[in-house]
Amino acid sequence: VQLAVAIGLAQCPIAPQLEFLLGREAATQPAKDSLVPEPFGTCSPLQIHVLSCD
Repeated sequence: VQLAVAIGLAQCPIAPQLEFLLGREAATQPAKDSLVPEPFGTCSPLQIHVLSCD
């Protein structure tokens, strides 16, 4: 959706020029333990993490 808006605004001659960045910044350090779930792991560690973010 954001890409479509950026393209639409770029086509309008009187629209302001916007900077569009695709992707995300490269990680500077590894993720904390159990923050990224294992491919065949259970949902429990992820659910605990989400519930602790309140």
